[in-house]
Amino acid sequence: MLNRKDQWHRWAVDCSKRLPAPWSTCEAVLSEAFYLLADVPHGMEMLVKLAGIPGLLRFPFAFPPRSSEVLRTIIKYRDLPASFADACIVQMASDIPGGLVWTTDSDFQTYRLPGKKGIPTLHP
Repeated sequence: MLNRKDQWHRWAVDCSKRLPAPWSTCEAVLSEAFYLLADVPHGMEMLVKLAGIPGLLRFPFAFPPRSSEVLRTIIKYRDLPASFADACIVQMASDIPGGLVWTTDSDFQTYRLPGKKGIPTLHP
């Protein structure tokens, strides 16, 4: 959404206009986003601005109480490989009924919730 040169930029911007706030995320995703935007002109500044919008983001996930599940997910999907941020989002999807993972990462079509249920995603 913040990288105009990304192939999914327009799609992400359109989604951002349709998806109601607040958007749930976690610190691992924010950290990965800062890393991915490091070489994008003004990318980090735009993310700082976005993260500072009151009521836009919420962070309902905490790693310590879910550490065993997150680490198990990383090992289970090591062949993809699953990133720490991905594994945290998988656990969030398990914890938040009716949630939707908004992502361009096709790995979320492979990850599974308990009971082998697919993760509801919004994906281009």
